[in-house]
Amino acid sequence: MNRGTHSNNGDKHDTSWHKTLVALLLASTACMVSAEDGITDSTILIGQTIGLTGQIAGAVKELNEGAHAYLAGVNKSGGVFGRKIKIRTLDDKFDPALAAVNAEILIKQEHVFALFQNRGTPHTEAILPILTASGVPLIAPSTGAAVFHAPVNHFVFNVRAKYQDEIAKAVEQFSTVGISHIGLIHVDDSFGNDA
Repeated sequence: MNRGTHSNNGDKHDTSWHKTLVALLLASTACMVSAEDGITDSTILIGQTIGLTGQIAGAVKELNEGAHAYLAGVNKSGGVFGRKIKIRTLDDKFDPALAAVNAEILIKQEHVFALFQNRGTPHTEAILPILTASGVPLIAPSTGAAVFHAPVNHFVFNVRAKYQDEIAKAVEQFSTVGISHIGLIHVDDSFGNDA
């Protein structure tokens, strides 16, 4: 999996979710025969439920600013088949129950085409049944939990490796520099238990 590209100055930029989002939007709008929720002649509406406030607000802000900057570039270049991408973002305060409520609002009231780049394993678990029942895709969830990789859910478009794969590569790298003892501390939830 392409984990990003390297610029001339050596900074690593993860662009895999960008490519996945644009590819999904292109494929969906190219095949459209009738009106689709969230898609008009001029726009594609996608939704987010993320912790804009709460314990991880700083990291979410950076992730969100990067996503908005990329999508602004897509829109400036003509959008997707001439349609501009709009994002409707709701604050879930990094609370899984509120993430589920927000997903319901975005899907049933806002009529978004897709949900995009939510953050957190328990949060993604909370919205998964809603996505599956409604047939709304989730693009680029910010989690590497195995539950979103297997069994395959045709509505989840992952762009990052499973946590286990990331850990295996880290341990492999540690062994190349002589580190032979590793400790593990984790949170007591589905995110931590996935490790």
